[in-house]
Amino acid sequence: MKARRIGKIDRNPVSHGSRSGNMIALTFDSGQVGGSRAAFHAILDHLIHRRIPATFFLTGDFMETYPDIARTIARTSFFEMGNHTRHHPDLTGMSNAAICEEITRTQIIMEKITGRSGVLFRPPFGKTDDRVAQIAADAGLRTVLWDVATDDYVPGIRGEDIKRMVLTGVRSGSIVLLHMNGESKATGEVMPDIVAQLKKKGFRFVTVSTILCSRSFRVSEAGERF
Repeated sequence: MKARRIGKIDRNPVSHGSRSGNMIALTFDSGQVGGSRAAFHAILDHLIHRRIPATFFLTGDFMETYPDIARTIARTSFFEMGNHTRHHPDLTGMSNAAICEEITRTQIIMEKITGRSGVLFRPPFGKTDDRVAQIAADAGLRTVLWDVATDDYVPGIRGEDIKRMVLTGVRSGSIVLLHMNGESKATGEVMPDIVAQLKKKGFRFVTVSTILCSRSFRVSEAGERF
C-alpha cells in the first residue's frame, strides 16, 4: 500500500518542546499486546479524573485487541492518539513497502475502530532514520521521540523508580515516555503521585500537538535515540 502525501510534513523527529514556559507532555506507548486491563484503566481513570492531557501512541495490534480502550482514549477530548505501527517492529531494517504498510495500515485500523486519524508517529524502540521519517511524513505524520524515558516497560520495575526518572529528568518542554502495555501496574500505581508532584513544581500538562505549536522546539538528528 502506498502512503498518501498529505500536505508538507516536516520529516525531522522532534524530541522536546520549547524550554521557556512550563509545558510538558506525557506520552504513553501501547505497543505489544498483553498486560493488565486493570493497570491500563488505572492510568486512564486517573488522567481522565484529573483532566490531564496526554498523547497515546497505539499499535494496530493493541487497538484490535483492546478496541474499548482505544475508543476511551479517542472520545476523551484532552487526549490525542498517534500511530505506533501495526506490529511494533524495528522499521530501520525493513523495506520501504513494508514500512509504509506498517504505518498506513495502522491509520486505517485507528479510523475504523475510533473514528479518528493520527497525525503523529512514534517509531518502535525510538529507532528511525531519514528513510523511515520520510515515509511517515509522506503519510502525513510527524515523527515524535522523547527527552525523558522511564524504563517502565522493564518487568519488576518499582513505581518509585519510575517516579524518580520522571521527576529528575523533566524540564520545561519535555516529552515524557511512559508505557501502557505489559508491565504497566507500577506506572498506574505511581501516576497520581507523578501528576501531583509535577503540578507542585509548576508544570502544565499539554498534548504533543500543543508542544509542536510552541516555538523553538528541538528536532533530533535522524537515527539519534533518546
